[in-house]
Amino acid sequence: MNSPVLELLLNGDWGEWQPIRDRLKAWSMWTDLVKTFRELKREELFRSPVHGEGHIERVILLGAVCAMERGLPERDVQLLLFACSYHDTGRLSDWLDVAHGRRSAYKIGRITGLTGDELTMVMAAVEAHSRRDADMDGILDGYGPRDPERCRQLALLLKDADGLDRVRLSDLDVSYLRTPQAVQLADFARWLFDACTEEMKKMGMETPGRPDYYDRELVTRVRDRVNEALQTGRSIMETVTGCLTELFGCQPPEGWMSHPCGEAWSRELCCAWEGASCFVMDYVLQKNGDPGTAAADFRKRFLDQYRSDRCADLRTCGFGKDDPVWLCAPFILDVILFTYYFLTRDVSFDEPSVP
Repeated sequence: MNSPVLELLLNGDWGEWQPIRDRLKAWSMWTDLVKTFRELKREELFRSPVHGEGHIERVILLGAVCAMERGLPERDVQLLLFACSYHDTGRLSDWLDVAHGRRSAYKIGRITGLTGDELTMVMAAVEAHSRRDADMDGILDGYGPRDPERCRQLALLLKDADGLDRVRLSDLDVSYLRTPQAVQLADFARWLFDACTEEMKKMGMETPGRPDYYDRELVTRVRDRVNEALQTGRSIMETVTGCLTELFGCQPPEGWMSHPCGEAWSRELCCAWEGASCFVMDYVLQKNGDPGTAAADFRKRFLDQYRSDRCADLRTCGFGKDDPVWLCAPFILDVILFTYYFLTRDVSFDEPSVP
């Protein structure tokens, strides 16, 4: 078993951070922490240099340190360690994938053997970790934990442990952290990432790297355009095709129909999928490519990631048919970025011949 963070815990040189290691070794939960790394069900983890084993191990340790500094009760520490270990098992890719928390939550019982209210709390925390802070209370309430505040503490600490490891993306903003314990660990998280990377190299493991599609400016710009379009009454299809047209600086698709989500939304094709698919075919045609082949490949990749092209299946947040379309904004953003990178990375066009 290769465990870079466990190696750091047992044998690493922590330098200026040695006091944290000393407190961990004197902590009543030290044995449980070591056991978590040794018994981690690595076959269940998402395979990725971004959200894979290295990320999970660092989140486990960061969550443990936050819990120790916060004085979390022992059983709650154990539950937090479960949540940190398996919070990304439902990921389909390294994309934004705001629904991966819910998919991960549904796996927790099988993976951990938890039952009853403890399972409820861990599931709630795991689902909430991939959603906006503004959605947290509603998500937790939906699970109905017996002790809502206890559940909320687990969710906050999981979010912060996960957030601290954004150092791997050079994207940690401490103003988004929720607990003072996490804020104080920002520099430690940076050291941990570097130290873990060195251990992974020694072990011959795949080291983390900034994903080639990760562009904060691009994400922010598209998110703003999606929100603006939906707030001004544009349909989902218009929003998707409009944003993609702007990104590629091309002509908008011709001959497509825009329709809103109606009462039959549960069995209709997802409008974001329809808009993206339409754009792919039209853009490839404009570039003198093969739209049929591109469309078939895009559909396969879309279904590989999202598992469905139906509205009901993709509305993973659980809201109803009469809710406003802007609730779909995070998913629309995800589809636009997915489509953008499909066309820029996965589709090749013949170079024009030189006369």
